[in-house]
Amino acid sequence: MKKNLTLLLLLAAVLPALAQTDVSKYYLANYGFDTDFDYPASSSANVSQEIKQINGWTPDLSADYTITGVYEFGFKGTYNNATVPAKGYDDEPGGGLALSTGWEQTFCYYQTVTLPAGKYTLKVPTY
Repeated sequence: MKKNLTLLLLLAAVLPALAQTDVSKYYLANYGFDTDFDYPASSSANVSQEIKQINGWTPDLSADYTITGVYEFGFKGTYNNATVPAKGYDDEPGGGLALSTGWEQTFCYYQTVTLPAGKYTLKVPTY
């Protein structure tokens, strides 16, 4: 009985920690858009009507006249007159996927992955 109780207590202590683990980096390519910036923070370009390839992601876009790209946080320019935040979610450095289009357009980037059985939460910080 003592062995079973110890094992149960150990599992009870470990499982909540596992439930909070971010597994994105293990299953998604370029999951944080933190490398291969189309526009680094040092750039001050004013971008319009430009669709860039996003490493690791497959596009499904209904328009070809708008903006997609990876911008480093702190980028000093604009894209379709919008600005990029100085820092990311929770003040993290790195970058983000920038999307800008008109009404009634479909903009989707996806990856097909197989996750182990379990319960997952999808978090997508947006600005």
